[in-house]
Formats: sequence, structure tokens, C-alpha cells
Amino acid sequence: MKFSADASELELTYSHWRRFAEAKYDELIKQGVPIVKVPVDVADMARWCHEMGRPVNGEGRRLYAAFRLVTPKDANLPFSRRPS
Repeated sequence: MKFSADASELELTYSHWRRFAEAKYDELIKQGVPIVKVPVDVADMARWCHEMGRPVNGEGRRLYAAFRLVTPKDANLPFSRRPS
């Protein structure tokens, strides 16, 4: 993601990312960690991070995924206020 604050730390291609993500998924499942896949709309995530005053980085992506897990996009709710 070119607009990510940590773009230099991300995998260069989708296929590289996918291999990494699948390996991490398998590792966590073997450890007994419950995993929930959350669909991500990149534009929505960037907008959410901006409105929350957060950079688009690993933490911002994790927080957005958690937000979407409990607030599906079709709920059509406004974003919460910025954290204090």
C-alpha cells in the first residue's frame, strides 16, 4: 500500500504477502489462537484511519479490522470519535 506509513516494511507483492499471511495463519491455528478473517476495503480503511487520527500502519490496520469485526460496513454507522 503506497499510502501506508510503514510501506517500506510491507511485502513487495500480493503473492509474497499472501504466502506470509497463510504461513502466519497456519502457525497461529496450530497454537490454538482463534482467527477471524475480516474483509478490508482499502479506501474505507484509509478513511477510517484518517478520521481516527491514526497512521495507516500495522496498528492502524489491526484497529480497523477490530472495528470492522464488531461494526460491519453495511451497518452504515458513522465512525467513532477519535481516541483521547
